[in-house]
Amino acid sequence: MKTPSALPDPLSSTPFTWQEAARAGVSRRRLSHHSLASPSRAVRVPGSGADHSLADMARPLTQVTAFSAASHATAFLLWEFPGFLPGSNEPVIHISRPEPMAIPRRRGVVGHRGQFFDDEITIGADSAPETRLRLALGRAGLPTAEANVRTELSPGVERQPDLSFREWRVAVDYEGEGHSEPEQIVRDIEKQEDFARAGWILVRISKRHMTTDARTAVRKVRRALEHHGWSPI
Repeated sequence: MKTPSALPDPLSSTPFTWQEAARAGVSRRRLSHHSLASPSRAVRVPGSGADHSLADMARPLTQVTAFSAASHATAFLLWEFPGFLPGSNEPVIHISRPEPMAIPRRRGVVGHRGQFFDDEITIGADSAPETRLRLALGRAGLPTAEANVRTELSPGVERQPDLSFREWRVAVDYEGEGHSEPEQIVRDIEKQEDFARAGWILVRISKRHMTTDARTAVRKVRRALEHHGWSPI
């Protein structure tokens, strides 16, 4: 059997939509090859779905249906809430659309309608923990953070923190479990040194800082902002 052509990055390693594949120049014939799983129409998954995280599997499903977001038991797991929510162990993904739009109906999806709050939605927030952190900072009365903005720290040196307060030269990174890998530790040290040389403070947040409504995380970010001249009105 003929070996299929290689998919371009990042489609070779993460679930994607047909539209994303078309923009990358992938043919319809390649998308029909048996090496790609099809959990739902217009979505393709390289390898087995078990090889990918829930966030990776949910993302294309929110892309193929306009104005939709992961919700209910799926959001419960993505946001790492403590305890157990009925339905969290089911092999489906919950997707909601705002009223009065139609409920999403597709294989592998449980559709819902819900109320979306525009002031709590930011395009560019990469993950649920980062979004939880951003919202907690806002509730605490801190300045509005920008999500995933590339910043030139010095000639030829650019960094893209999870959140940034450019006016006060404070950056915030949420570090998940992958940051304990030796290679990642080296990269994280280099990143912190780049920010420090440019006169920035890089605040590093982990899961343990996010308990009790992220109070410890908020305290760390507040201290950094105040150190660089911010004060509440």
